[in-house]
Amino acid sequence: MLAAAGASTLLGTSDFSIVAIALPSFTEVFDASTSTVVWIALSYQLIVLGLALPMGRLGDQFGNKTVFATGALIYAGGLVGAAAAPNILTLIALRALQGAGAAMMVSLSLGLVSSAFPPNERGKALGLMASVAGFGLMSGPALGGILLDTLGWRSIFWVRAPFGFAGFVLAMVYLRDVRATTDRRTDFSGAALLFAALVLMAVGLNRGSAEGWTSPLVLVAFPLSAVAMTAFALHSVRTGSPVVDIRMFRNPALSVSSALMLMAGVSMMAVTFAMPFYLLIARGLSPAATGLIMLVAPAMFIVFPPFTGRLSDRIGPRVPTTIGLSLSAAALFLLANLNLSTSLLVIVGILVLSGIGGSFFQAPNQSVIMSAAPRERVGTVSALIPTLRYIGIITGVAASEAIFTSGLGEPGLGGANAGTVTAAARTVFLVFGGVASLAAVAALFRTGGRS
Repeated sequence: MLAAAGASTLLGTSDFSIVAIALPSFTEVFDASTSTVVWIALSYQLIVLGLALPMGRLGDQFGNKTVFATGALIYAGGLVGAAAAPNILTLIALRALQGAGAAMMVSLSLGLVSSAFPPNERGKALGLMASVAGFGLMSGPALGGILLDTLGWRSIFWVRAPFGFAGFVLAMVYLRDVRATTDRRTDFSGAALLFAALVLMAVGLNRGSAEGWTSPLVLVAFPLSAVAMTAFALHSVRTGSPVVDIRMFRNPALSVSSALMLMAGVSMMAVTFAMPFYLLIARGLSPAATGLIMLVAPAMFIVFPPFTGRLSDRIGPRVPTTIGLSLSAAALFLLANLNLSTSLLVIVGILVLSGIGGSFFQAPNQSVIMSAAPRERVGTVSALIPTLRYIGIITGVAASEAIFTSGLGEPGLGGANAGTVTAAARTVFLVFGGVASLAAVAALFRTGGRS
């Protein structure tokens, strides 16, 4: 069961970076513009974001084995189809199909792990899942580059298909088709409203950073997202079987831990966004050297999560999550003091600290969320975790970009010197160090769940 869930996590975490590194190649292969090619990545991401929570609810209603195995089969089939795509429109459509399959898998993987392991081993199991996720994040760019150079762009799809089919076989053999509720009513209206709200928000954040926050698309997307989310909330409290019952957030352990996950995700993206600009432009490092340095923090997610998960099982999640967020905040504040003569060894050390902080936080906090899940909503709460993670990523990137661009001033990046780029990056680190500090205080005084 852990292998089946791990296969889906590995595919999901490596997918974006593997495909993203191939986007420049797609512009040449299909003779398409960058604005068209980017939808090869966006179509997948938006479908995963919009469908994860509804698919989690389907798992509660119709069985986690059925939904998970179907998702693995759809995802693997989409990979095979994408490898044979004759044109870019077909490829984009098949990427959306992969997104639907991925949503069915990632929405249930953490719930499957939490249900299969007793409470005193849950943190360790979730820590192992976090290690798999860290390996996926690290291996994606390297694997994508090697495949492109040796076997061509189609290989980035077909080489991963066996993992999808393996996940399907493992699910069919080892999973029990447990239904968390006997309520089979499907909330299509709520699912549609939630999908619209999340996708419109994602489009607004994505296009805002690319086209400007006053562009017509952004000015339309955000208000419509707010309207859809408000309508969804009203619908949720009035319907008998909502796709997401917002009343479950009355549980402080669930609501606070969800907020912490979002804040942590947003603050961690500051490092992912701003550090490459500092290393490449301000310090003049090569892309290869920059890439190696940026691998340091994700590497910590391979090493530490099993340990922090076991620690959470023994002493409770409050101490590990507070330590993790405190280390993340400290790393960001240290990065806010970078200058043009800071030793690269010092930078690597700070990134190690950042990675350890994230490792201490993730598995214990996920354990709190899953422990707080109502019995009939395990799949829904499992799906909440990747949804929050994705929202944190896109929000963190958009906010970091806005702060960084503001710090560069009117000439923009093209007219900026090394000092200006460093100062802009330092501002990003300082702001999100404050966010991580607030999260650490909230984690320390969190109530509900196991202390």
